[in-house]
Amino acid sequence: MYDSKGNFLNSMNSTFYNGGSWNSEESIPYAMMLYTNQNQTQYDKVLGDVYAEIHPIQNLKIKSTFGLDYDGSSYHSYTPTYYLSLTAHNTTESISQSSSTTYTWNWANTANYIFKKDNHNFDFLVGDEVKRYSGNWINGSNGGATLFGNLQNGY
Repeated sequence: MYDSKGNFLNSMNSTFYNGGSWNSEESIPYAMMLYTNQNQTQYDKVLGDVYAEIHPIQNLKIKSTFGLDYDGSSYHSYTPTYYLSLTAHNTTESISQSSSTTYTWNWANTANYIFKKDNHNFDFLVGDEVKRYSGNWINGSNGGATLFGNLQNGY
C-alpha cells in the first residue's frame, strides 16, 4: 500500500503490484477513505412540551400547551491534494465550514365544555394556536493553496 517514501502507492507510478501490472484506473480503497472522509459534524437538539389543564367549573376543561423544537448543527471538512490513479485524484486542496440553527415554538389553548341534556350529549370545543419558526444557515469554503494541511487547522 505504501511506496519507499511512506506515501500511498500511485497506480500511475507503480507498474507492478502483487506480482502483476496495476490497472491505471484503480486506487487503494483505504487511501481514498482517508483522503475523502476528513470531516466533523456536531448536532444538537432540544425537543419538548409542557401543558397545564384546569377545571374551573363542572364539565369545563381548559388546557394550555407550549412546545419547543431547537436544532443546531455545524460541519467542517478538509480535502487534501492527492493523486492515486487516473480516476482517483484531487488537484486542489479545499476546506468547508457551515453552521445552522432552527427554532420553532408553538402555544395552543383549548376550552372544552361537555354536558348532557335529556338524551343528548353536547361537546363544545374552541381553541387557538400560535406557531413561530426561525432559522439561519451560513457556509464558507476555500479552495486552492489553503496552507492548512489538515482537518484540525483548516478553518
